[in-house]
Amino acid sequence: MKLNFKFEIHLIVVLIATSLMACTRGPSPIEIGKDLCALCKMTIMDKRYGAELITDKGKIYKFDSAECLVNYLKEYPESEHPLQLLMVIDHALPGEFINAKEAFYLHSEKLSSPMGANVTALHSKAIAEDYLTQHGGEIWTWEELCRQVQ
Repeated sequence: MKLNFKFEIHLIVVLIATSLMACTRGPSPIEIGKDLCALCKMTIMDKRYGAELITDKGKIYKFDSAECLVNYLKEYPESEHPLQLLMVIDHALPGEFINAKEAFYLHSEKLSSPMGANVTALHSKAIAEDYLTQHGGEIWTWEELCRQVQ
C-alpha cells in the first residue's frame, strides 16, 4: 500500500505529538478505599487528604497524607526516582490536586490528618488564613513542612 507524501508527514507529526504528550503526566485520581499509601501501606480513606509523587518516567506513587509524602522523600532521595511533579490534595477542594511546593499547609491540632501530623494542604494563602482563623495553628510553606515533619 502506497501512502501519499502529505499523509505520511501528517502521520509522523501526529505520532511525534502523541509520544511527547505521553511523557508529560499529571496526577491520577486517588481511589478512596482502594489505593494504598506508598510509605505506610495504609488504605487511603479521606478524600480531603492525599498526595502523589510522579517520576520523570511517569510512575505515580500515592500517599494518604502530605506528611507521608515528605517522609517518603526523606527515606528515598530524589536520585532514586527523579521527580517530575509533587502534588497534594487541597483540603478546601476534596479530591483536587495542587502543586505541593506551591501549597500552603495549616498545622492545627483541630484538623487531624491521616497520619496524625495535623497538616492540611490548601491552594492559597488567603484560604489558609481563613482556616487559621477557624482552627488556630500556624501556616507553613513546603520548605517549612519538610523541616517540621519527622
